[in-house]
Amino acid sequence: MELRSLKLKPGQDIYKFGNLVMKLVKMADPELEGEQLDDRATAELVDAIGDRFLTREFRLQGPINFADAIRRIQQYNAYMKVNRVARFGLTGEEDLNSILESLAMEIVRLKETVEHLR
Repeated sequence: MELRSLKLKPGQDIYKFGNLVMKLVKMADPELEGEQLDDRATAELVDAIGDRFLTREFRLQGPINFADAIRRIQQYNAYMKVNRVARFGLTGEEDLNSILESLAMEIVRLKETVEHLR
């Protein structure tokens, strides 16, 4: 699998995707370490997002680290889920409960990701 051909798919686990990006960056340039490795992996992750708005926001806000990029992508994905509910009028209790459960699971995954990356 080539690093440049990676694209984050909707619903794909960002933590697993981030691990794949980091693994491929290490394989592509085994001499990278520390901050240089983090910077390169972050740049590749941002390139693989596939969302022009979010990519632009990352570029405008300046340098970030890999863990922060993953956290912000998860937050953005959670926001977009809520936005879809509001936009498409999913107001049925079953639909809303399903989305709230999904958001709760996303929060748990975010906390696990942050703990794992510390």
